[in-house]
Amino acid sequence: MVVLTERGFGILEMKHSSGEITIGQDGTWYANRERIHAGIHLNPRRQVQKYAEEIRPTLLPWLLPADLKKSPERWNDLKFQTGICFTNPKARFDKAKEFLTQKRPTPILQWESDFAIISPADFTAWVRELRFQMDSGPAQQFQPVRVLPTTILHIANKVLGATDWKELLSAMPTGEPYGYLILEDSDGRQVFNLHQDESVIGRNPDCDVVIPERYIRVSKWHCKITRGINGITIKDLGSKNGTYWKGQAISTSTRSFELTHDSNITLGGQFLTEKVCLLRFELHDQTSLNSLSAKLETQ
Repeated sequence: MVVLTERGFGILEMKHSSGEITIGQDGTWYANRERIHAGIHLNPRRQVQKYAEEIRPTLLPWLLPADLKKSPERWNDLKFQTGICFTNPKARFDKAKEFLTQKRPTPILQWESDFAIISPADFTAWVRELRFQMDSGPAQQFQPVRVLPTTILHIANKVLGATDWKELLSAMPTGEPYGYLILEDSDGRQVFNLHQDESVIGRNPDCDVVIPERYIRVSKWHCKITRGINGITIKDLGSKNGTYWKGQAISTSTRSFELTHDSNITLGGQFLTEKVCLLRFELHDQTSLNSLSAKLETQ
């Protein structure tokens, strides 16, 4: 997420990991001792730094004071903030924040002025505290920089190609489930509502969709279903025994696969056994339509 105000600029990486968030001595991030992956083998902080590194050169000509636009040697003097937002209410990250405070890590990028770990409840305060800062040397320290509202609109629409708010509004969650995962076995029928943008599936109690312990071939954190503007996708989280969609193994790929209505997802193996879990995915709108059609047929 890119946040741009008149007084500051920040880049926030959203993570839906749950449980205790910790950071190892080597800089690896963990959620309940399971490694948190961000990008390709990058920890969340390095990933958000990578985004910032890619976006920064595009924004600098619009953010720098007029007298410095022609001085590339001073461009690294402009500082701004980065951070990680853990959106899962079950995430606990006090230990990670304490680790970063104790270690007093130097910025990964020389122009980073601050790095934060926050929850959605902290987001408003984080935005209020965003500051452009121009390093003017030890005597003057950091001088504030302000950006005009017209410049912000130009950056959002023309430079970053931001999605129009009306389009975003249509994609916002309504509180109703957008889909369901249905588990049917000898113990009966269990329906899991999908209403979050990211839903982690596995046997760990902190998962959004908790698979019964009897399915021992399913990993603690097995796979993830994501809803985005481009559709609903599923991705394996490095499970031990694999994830299969329509019989196709997806555990060996870093890609996400788009889910379609009434498709089967197999966790823990390609073929069904008492230790392998079969889930059926159904879209909310399609399920409602099917229910209505069934009622009309019986009348």
